[in-house]
Amino acid sequence: MTTHPAVRVRDIVLDYHSSRGPVRALDHVSLDVEAASSTAVVGRSGSGKSSLIAVMGLMRSPSSGEVWVDGTKAEGIARRAALRSTEISMVFQSFHLEPHLTVVENAMLHWYLSSGTERWGEARRRAMGVLDLLGLAGLRERRAADLSGGERQRVAIARALFARPRILIADEPTGNLDETSAATICDILYGAAKDSGCAVVVVTHDRVVANGADRVVHLVKGSITEEAAGEMP
Repeated sequence: MTTHPAVRVRDIVLDYHSSRGPVRALDHVSLDVEAASSTAVVGRSGSGKSSLIAVMGLMRSPSSGEVWVDGTKAEGIARRAALRSTEISMVFQSFHLEPHLTVVENAMLHWYLSSGTERWGEARRRAMGVLDLLGLAGLRERRAADLSGGERQRVAIARALFARPRILIADEPTGNLDETSAATICDILYGAAKDSGCAVVVVTHDRVVANGADRVVHLVKGSITEEAAGEMP
């Protein structure tokens, strides 16, 4: 039986234009991320971390190179959109919650937007279970607009986990959390890789967060310079 990496990027180049002229955000980057594994992406501001996860998450097309998701080449608008909606969940620094919806409704957003066969009651119970796991049991019916930054971050993670993705990508998921809460979130995210078999990719500046991953990928000026397991300096 042939197995494929959950996500594979090959010889990725990403160029864009800025007010100061052309910028090469990614310079011939190749990387495989296996299912049931966790990878931390680290580097200084401007190193290409956000560009890399945008390409891996099919949010941005590279200037050249290829992206494969579970053995399927991500090419063409329709295929990329289908893969992004069914295989990938992303947690952004800005949360992207629906402020007028409750916490549990935000967690269930993938269900509302999908055409699956899961019943509403089953989906709601599953969403509440994820919220409980993230310490949000008492906030289920509160509107997202009324939450603190740390609480919103937890809801965004709950929404991503609820979707049962093949690939879960998180951009600084603990940036708005205290140290104890950050450690809990890391355990949940990295545990999801083992428990559900998804590939977890986390961009972080936090040494503790990075060293909890199976592998640490270092980016410098748009290139991968080092890969090591739990060895962020």
